Amino acid sequence: MSDTLYEQDFWRWSQQQAAALKRRASGGNALDYDNLAEEVAALGRSERAAVFSYVARIIEHLHKLSSSRAVDPRQGWEDEIRGFRVHVANRMTPSIRGMTNRRLDKLHADGAQFARAALRKYEPDVQVDAGRRWSLAQILGERDDPLDEEIRP
Repeated sequence: MSDTLYEQDFWRWSQQQAAALKRRASGGNALDYDNLAEEVAALGRSERAAVFSYVARIIEHLHKLSSSRAVDPRQGWEDEIRGFRVHVANRMTPSIRGMTNRRLDKLHADGAQFARAALRKYEPDVQVDAGRRWSLAQILGERDDPLDEEIRP
């Protein structure tokens, strides 16, 4: 395992580098420190936003699996969850994981809302339990993976 912050926690590294660039901005050389710092910080924010989005989509699909009576789309929803998990794993850092845990209530609410909207088109009477919660470890399939058991309404 590498001991560099860049490889261990890209988000934290990007924020530290942006702050360092801003501090050096008064040095008077040809680099555009203000814009460089903003772009480096944006890289980290982009990674964080992608993780938040994928986690909300996983929650959406878990709600679909636990609410819908439809048979045909189930395998597709499970496959998408697995794909979203790969995208999250490629972007997750210790800092982003902590932020994701702190934002989990909002992500659950978003996922439930997305599921309700998607299911309403084909199953207008279906009820999505917006109070249902999964831990981040369950959402990411790290522990007590909901996909290991049959999820049915």
